[in-house]
Amino acid sequence: MFNPDFKRNGLSAHGACLRCRMYLPLCICSLLPNLNLRTRVVVFMHRKEYVYMTNTGALLTKALVNSDLVFRGHEGRTVVAPERILVTDSNPYILFPSDDAQLLDEELAARLPRPLTLIVPDGHWGQARKIVTREPSLAGLPRIKLPPGAPSRYRLRRNPVPGRVCTYEAVCRTLGILEGPQVQAAMEIAFEAMVERILWGCGRPVHE
Repeated sequence: MFNPDFKRNGLSAHGACLRCRMYLPLCICSLLPNLNLRTRVVVFMHRKEYVYMTNTGALLTKALVNSDLVFRGHEGRTVVAPERILVTDSNPYILFPSDDAQLLDEELAARLPRPLTLIVPDGHWGQARKIVTREPSLAGLPRIKLPPGAPSRYRLRRNPVPGRVCTYEAVCRTLGILEGPQVQAAMEIAFEAMVERILWGCGRPVHE
């Protein structure tokens, strides 16, 4: 596991890159885009998620210039206060597939106010649900959800529910609708490399 509190000569205690958090031989920094989009992405991450190399929420903030990372439940690691984000930014929408969420298609995308702030809960399913339902600063915010799509390419953790995708994939697909397919394609290059290199490093089959 990556320990973000121990830094030495630009590396973590385990020899991982401090930007992409991959082990140096597997570093994907050269493949990460540097996208400055109109849509702002704010990742609300469960504090226990950050230490895992397989986490994809932190990777989002390295690919998107107009993004922030907020840790829930650990005051000492709150990079940006949730209240400040929601006060200073306009038109926040939560990306979460609850029953009351609006289906994000081309028609809805054309009607959404801009610029838009996309709030993305990050953690396993139970953690993400708690972030959405228990975080006071998110109470009452409108929600959107993705339409059914291609199966997830995230093969680093087991997903017992068909149709679910990881945080990075969900944001890629959302931005593909809001910002254009070229944005989604640029972001997916680094994601595919991350998954394949971690699988290779673990001695697991890279290609299905």
